[in-house]
Amino acid sequence: MMSRMPGGRVGPVNATASRFAVLGALRAWRDDDEVDLGAPQQRALLAMLLVRAGSPVAMSEIIEVLWPHGAPATAVNVVQRYVSRLRRLLPADGLIRLAGGYRFDPAAAELDLLAFRKDRAAGRALSGHDPHGALDRMVAALSRWRGPLVAGIDETVRGAAMFVAVDRERAEAALQASALALRVGAGDRILPALRAVAAATPLDEVVQAALIRVLAATGRQAEALAHFTVVREHLADDLGVDPGGDLTSAHTEVLRIGTAGTRPARDSAPRPVTPAIRPAQLPGDLQSFAGRTEWLHRLSSLLTGAQDARFTVPIAAITGMGGVGKTTLAVHSAHRLAGDFPDGQLYTNLRGFDPSSSPVSAHEVLRGFLGALGVPEAGIPASFDDQVALYRSVLAGRRVLVVLDNVRDADHARPLLPGPPGSAAIVTSRNPLTGLVVREGALPVTLDLLSPAESRTLLARRLGRERTSQASAEVTRILDACGGLPLALALFAARASSYPELDLDRLADEVDDSRRRLDGFSRAGADHDLRAVFSWSYALLGDDTARLFRLLALHPGPTFGAPAAASLLGTDPGRADALLQELCRANLLIEHRPGRFRYHDLVRAYGAELLGEHEATAERDAAQRRLFSYGAGSVAHAAHLLDPSRRPPTPYERESDGVSIERIGDADEALEWLTSERPALLTMVDRAAAARLDRLVCHLVWGLESLLRRQEFWPDWERTQLIGLEAARRLGDKVIEVRVRYALGFLYSAQHLDDPGASEKHLQQALRLAAELRDHELHARVLVVVAEQRIKKGRPDEHRSIMYAAIGAFRMLELEDPERVPLDFVAYAHWRAGDLDNALSYAQRAVERLRGAGNHAEATAWHTLAGIHAGRHDGAAALAANHRACELYRALGDDFLEGLAEAGLGEALSAAGRHEAARHPLSRAIAILESLGSPKAAEARALLDALHAKG
Repeated sequence: MMSRMPGGRVGPVNATASRFAVLGALRAWRDDDEVDLGAPQQRALLAMLLVRAGSPVAMSEIIEVLWPHGAPATAVNVVQRYVSRLRRLLPADGLIRLAGGYRFDPAAAELDLLAFRKDRAAGRALSGHDPHGALDRMVAALSRWRGPLVAGIDETVRGAAMFVAVDRERAEAALQASALALRVGAGDRILPALRAVAAATPLDEVVQAALIRVLAATGRQAEALAHFTVVREHLADDLGVDPGGDLTSAHTEVLRIGTAGTRPARDSAPRPVTPAIRPAQLPGDLQSFAGRTEWLHRLSSLLTGAQDARFTVPIAAITGMGGVGKTTLAVHSAHRLAGDFPDGQLYTNLRGFDPSSSPVSAHEVLRGFLGALGVPEAGIPASFDDQVALYRSVLAGRRVLVVLDNVRDADHARPLLPGPPGSAAIVTSRNPLTGLVVREGALPVTLDLLSPAESRTLLARRLGRERTSQASAEVTRILDACGGLPLALALFAARASSYPELDLDRLADEVDDSRRRLDGFSRAGADHDLRAVFSWSYALLGDDTARLFRLLALHPGPTFGAPAAASLLGTDPGRADALLQELCRANLLIEHRPGRFRYHDLVRAYGAELLGEHEATAERDAAQRRLFSYGAGSVAHAAHLLDPSRRPPTPYERESDGVSIERIGDADEALEWLTSERPALLTMVDRAAAARLDRLVCHLVWGLESLLRRQEFWPDWERTQLIGLEAARRLGDKVIEVRVRYALGFLYSAQHLDDPGASEKHLQQALRLAAELRDHELHARVLVVVAEQRIKKGRPDEHRSIMYAAIGAFRMLELEDPERVPLDFVAYAHWRAGDLDNALSYAQRAVERLRGAGNHAEATAWHTLAGIHAGRHDGAAALAANHRACELYRALGDDFLEGLAEAGLGEALSAAGRHEAARHPLSRAIAILESLGSPKAAEARALLDALHAKG
């Protein structure tokens, strides 16, 4: 039985529209929700049926394509099993069995290939009398391609004749559209699609000739000539032939354009071109950049020689120690070469070496890159592999420069590298990126310290040649102290620029003093003292600013704002913001976006060292306690905005007057803040627990629960709840302990960490404590979960009596405090006990009470109402209520509970004998729950399989 949990994502269930996509990654949707297409061979079979939509596919052909090197004796049975599974994904009657094969009915669903063919046919029909209209339809047809046909399918399968034929349709459409574009003088309109087709068919001379002609017609003669050279060499290397007549003619035409200044005739002026989305994500360039001349030249030669790169992606791998200027070189080079990548620049800092947090995952970055390239959120596939495939498909035909800064290693960067030729990448890391050099052929750029001459030039550009030339000896002393490290030079220059009235000889004396005062300095692999360099900027700070700089080392997150800084210092946020701005002026902090600050990790390490030297243990502990109180208060505020119906076990109280909390306006801001601060907040839980700040631990754990449950961070949820349990037991606070044990029992009973034994242990303890505390509401809630556990253990005889015990506890609560009664839970208990009349009454009251709240309580009320209607054989009402529940769960971002809502509806419809109606929500539930890795998917699949077995 599927248990209903308070607190997933599928779309409406009162529609059965299906969509399929083959012009790119193979994908499918039921309503608005993407469907998991199963194992690789099953996906390949679906791809065959779709590209042959409307035509039969013989069993012999299927077997030949799936097993090109010899089929097993069980091949027919295997295909039949795949067909059986596909019937669950396809619309009713969409897959038709024929004598000796199968056919997909094209009327059964939307298919992008059919839409492409329809647009292309319309374009051809218009070409004789309306070339502009014909071009519109041809461009529309080609725009439906998101990448290579059925991307992600095994390449051996992709080589089958049926797929090659569709690729040819695309190439022919591109050629027809190119001819139309040249005819009306609108080559820019077809150029992106034509580039993509040319990249996919590098040896098709007719397509390559068309691209050369369109490039020339749009004023890109130099690129057209360069492309001809690439194609000619590619033909010679791969086929051992010279260019044919069409390619040679195109080349000659370009040469004539270049000498005569003429272009192909046009029958009218070109139409306006709608610009594609062009990301421009590079950070600002450094105007005073100096040195690295040889590397700049080599990077330029590599990255702008993309046309000569034999259809590969040029990659530069910049490595070196911290502070040596890897990011500066990467960003400066990218700005210099931006004009060679007209389709934009993508940039991300993956924080591979941030001492305060884990590296940013490629999965997180990829969604942002896809959005920047114009892919709507709804168009991003669920699985990471499909996202990578889509990313590379979107880049096909474009020239985009991708900068991946601070990657941990080659595997960290690899999913984010462009796939199709034309684009290029710059990757930086402190670790040697040997994997990229060996496997991807990346150019290794190992940065060393700046030479004395380069260092002098950099300082002169920052301070002015007049000022540095007048103090040559002092500059030499400064350069010697900086040791050629760009970060050290930048910090010194920032200080000197802030005090133009100071002579450099005085500043040089201070440098010497700093080096004498500080001993045992950490060295960064060179003959210079980073701590001394940092101290130049630190020495100029006011007392409060210097103390804040030291205390900020206690903050565990990669970024922070004024409320956190204010709490560390025990002041107000306005004062803290002013001090943070002073730290930015000293180049010790960076305000990477308004109100959010971050360190360079070497500067953070210096601040941590100063903290140990200058702050007494008691002062550090007090500041850390204020920081944890800030975290607890902020997370409690955010959690309340996310779900006002959740009440903390005990009210949050600020630890002192010096504690501030984040200003968060609404639920969307709350979710954004909790998501971005999750790593820091989890670290606060660990540190607060280690410091035995148990009350703060419990507040942090309670507030984080909303986020961890909603975004399916099951291991983090389990770990923090166990930490919270230990804290509650040390406090002797049974009110907190009972809620934590209930949460753990709930977590282990149905979530990703399915452990019935652990669930039973915590639930029994929660029952004992709830009874002891006379907490009737929690006692009843725990009983509901226990009753569901009995069903899972095969003891349904106990289920009903436990549910009635829960109803009794709810009645006692109703006598004490009617407003506290969770009507949706009471309705659920009656429903599961088999009392559908009372269940319906309570569920309708719950919906009315909660209508418009938009929280989990309202969503679960609708979910319960749907199940009750299903049990009463009112299918239309059940579908409507479940539709509303799923809308709410989707809006709340709770994928897991949306999946359970669908599964619960399917179970209820099945129990009512409505087997056909139950299949659709069960299929949707399986897609969601499997994407989350939840064991509940197996229960839903077992029920669906049983329904199929019944016919």
